[in-house]
Amino acid sequence: MTAKIQKILVPVDGSPAADHAVDFAARLAADTGAALTLMFAYELSGASMMGLGPMSKGEVQEAVDTVAARAFAHGVESAAKAGLTPTKQTVVGHPAAEIIDFAKKDGTDLIVMGSRGLSPMEGLLLGSVSEKVLRHAGCAVAIVR
Repeated sequence: MTAKIQKILVPVDGSPAADHAVDFAARLAADTGAALTLMFAYELSGASMMGLGPMSKGEVQEAVDTVAARAFAHGVESAAKAGLTPTKQTVVGHPAAEIIDFAKKDGTDLIVMGSRGLSPMEGLLLGSVSEKVLRHAGCAVAIVR
C-alpha cells in the first residue's frame, strides 16, 4: 500500500538550497494535494551573535520577523505559482530539533530540505541541520540540491 502525502514541511532560511527545496515541494504539493508549511527557525544565541543582544525583546522580535519574512518570500511566491497558499511557522530554538519536533506534532508526512543552508561552513557535503533531520525525523525526508 502506498502512503498518501498529506502534509509537507519545508524549512526555509533564504539560501539558494532552501529556495530549490521549496520549488520542488510546491510542485509536489500541487500534484498530490498536500498542505504545504514553510518553517523558519532561529536560535536566540544567534540573535546575540547578530548584535541583537542589547535590544529589547520587542526589538529582537521585530528584527527576527524581518529576517523570517525574507526567508519566507521565495516560498510564498513559489507556492503561489503552484496555486497554493502555504502556512508559515516561525519557531525559536535549534533548527534541527525544532523541525523534527514540529513535524512530529503536526503529523508531517514529508520534510523537504535544501542540502545546505546559510551556514558559513563551506565544503560540507550535507549541512549539519539537514543531516540531523535526515537521521532523526520520524517521517520521510527529501534532500534537494
